[in-house]
Amino acid sequence: MINQHFFTHVPDLYMKSQLLTFVLALASATALFAQGPKMARNNAIAAFQDYKLDVKRNFKSLEEAKTNIDIAAKDAELAADPKTWLYVGDIYLALQIDAVLSQKYTGVSGPMADAYLKMMQLDAKKKFKLEAENGFINGMGMLYNDGGTFYNAKDFAKAAEIFEKTILLADQFTAYMGKMTEADVDQKLREAYPGPEGKGAIAMMDIRYQAGVAHLSSGNMAAAEKHLNPLLSNPAVSDDRKIDIYIGLYNACKPNDPAKAKDLLAKGRQQFPSDQGLLVTEIQLAFEEGRAADLIVQVQKAVNNEPKNVSLRHALGSIYDELLQKANKEKNAADAAKYFDLARAEYLKIMEVRPDYSDAFYNLAVLYNNRAAEISKQLEDVSMKEYEAKSKELQPQIDANIGQALSYFDQCAKILMGKNDVQNVLPVYRAMLEIYAKTDETKYMELSKKVKELEGK
Repeated sequence: MINQHFFTHVPDLYMKSQLLTFVLALASATALFAQGPKMARNNAIAAFQDYKLDVKRNFKSLEEAKTNIDIAAKDAELAADPKTWLYVGDIYLALQIDAVLSQKYTGVSGPMADAYLKMMQLDAKKKFKLEAENGFINGMGMLYNDGGTFYNAKDFAKAAEIFEKTILLADQFTAYMGKMTEADVDQKLREAYPGPEGKGAIAMMDIRYQAGVAHLSSGNMAAAEKHLNPLLSNPAVSDDRKIDIYIGLYNACKPNDPAKAKDLLAKGRQQFPSDQGLLVTEIQLAFEEGRAADLIVQVQKAVNNEPKNVSLRHALGSIYDELLQKANKEKNAADAAKYFDLARAEYLKIMEVRPDYSDAFYNLAVLYNNRAAEISKQLEDVSMKEYEAKSKELQPQIDANIGQALSYFDQCAKILMGKNDVQNVLPVYRAMLEIYAKTDETKYMELSKKVKELEGK
C-alpha cells in the first residue's frame, strides 16, 4: 500500500513564525561634546564637537573621536569617571546614526549600551540624569533593532544576547532613576517610539517576549522559560501571545523532554480549550502516539465551529482514515465502509473550500488505491476452482478504485506543477508509477521519462 500523508499542515509557532520586524526611528540624543589618556579624552571631545558642527562633511572627526575615547576608556583613572563612559556612549551612538560610518561600524550597539550602563553605575551623585535618560532611550532603540536584525538572520544566540542587554539597560536605568516602575519605563519608550493606536513600538513586555523567543530558537530552554513563563500568568499579555508561548515551549521541549512537552500542551489546552492552534498541535501528537481516535469528538466539534478550516477537516479526514485502517486489520467490513465514506467526505469538502489544496487530492487518491488493495486481498484465499468467478466479480471494483486513485493523483500533480513544486510532485508521480507498473506499460514508460527529467532538474 502507498503510505498516507497524515496531517501535514500543522501550524507552528516558528512557521507562524514569523520573522521579527523591527523598524524604529531613533530618538535624538543630547550628546555631550566630549598623547596621554586625559589628552585623548580632550581630543575625543574636540573631535566630536567638530563632527556635530557638520555631520555630513566632518564624519572623519567622528572616527577620530572614537579612536581617542577608546584610548581614554582603557585608563584606570578615567574609567572610574562616569563622564568618560558618557562620551563613549554618545560617540558610539553617533557612529550608528551616521549615514557613512554606520556601514563601517556595525554591531556597536552592545558596547554603546555597556558604556551607558557603566556611566549610570558610576554616577552615584546622579549628576547626569538627563544624559542617562538620553542614553537609555537611544540604547533601547538601537539594541531592539539589532536584536531583530540578528533574529532575522537566524543568529538566535546573538539576538538573545542583545535582547538580554536591552532588559539589563532598562533595569539599570530604573534603579538609577529611583522610584520608577516598569509602567514609567514603558511610558518613556512610548513617547520616544510611538506606535499605532497610541501604543509604543517598544514595550518591556515585548522585549521580554522577544528575548524568550530568541532563547527558545537558540535551544536555551532554561533562559527562555525565565522570560516566557511569567508572561503566561500576566493579565496584560494577549491570549494570542500566550497561545504562541505554549506552542513554542511545547515544540522546544518535545525532542528531549516529551513528558514536559505534553504537560505544557495540556495546560495550554486547559487554559484555551477553544483555540484551534493548540487543538491542531494536540491532534498531531495524538497521531504520533496512535491515539488520534480519542480526539474525534473534539475535532468534529471544532470542524462544526469552523467548517471552512481545511486544517481541521484534514485532521478529521486523517482520523477517519486511521480508523479505516484499523477496521481493515480487524476485518470489520462494516466499519471499514463507514470510515471510508467519512474520510472521503471530508477530503471532498476540503476540495470545495480549497480547490488547490493538493494534500486532499493526494489523500483521496491513496484512499481509493488502498481500497483497491483491500478488495484484491479477497482473492488471496480463494481456491483455484473459485478464483475465476470471484475475480470476475471483484476485478471491476478493483479497476474502478484504481481509476479513481489515478484521477486524483493526476489532479494533485497538476496542482503541484502549477505551483512549480517539483519536490512534492515527484512522490505523486512515483505513486502513479507503482500503479502503472501493474496496469499500463505504455503510461508507465511515458511517466518514467517525465520523472527522470524532473529528477535531473
